[in-house]
Amino acid sequence: MHLRLDREIPPPHRKDALLLGGIGLTVLALARFFPWEALPSFCTFRNVTGHPCPGCGMTRAWVFLSHGEVADAIQMNPFGSFL
Repeated sequence: MHLRLDREIPPPHRKDALLLGGIGLTVLALARFFPWEALPSFCTFRNVTGHPCPGCGMTRAWVFLSHGEVADAIQMNPFGSFL
């Protein structure tokens, strides 16, 4: 195994890096305009009982906490905010 400390991408891999970067930017652009609210809920507990499970909203709570919005994080999921 060789470890290279070059800062430049070798020529054969530049095309791969540009392709992956282009795909990533395209996916981000499409995700910006995708109607996420129209998707059905994938939470089995919520679909069966009609109530949110302890994990529902936890990721959004962590995102709010990372932005310093504690009240919004607690509103999304108090358990996620505590963790």
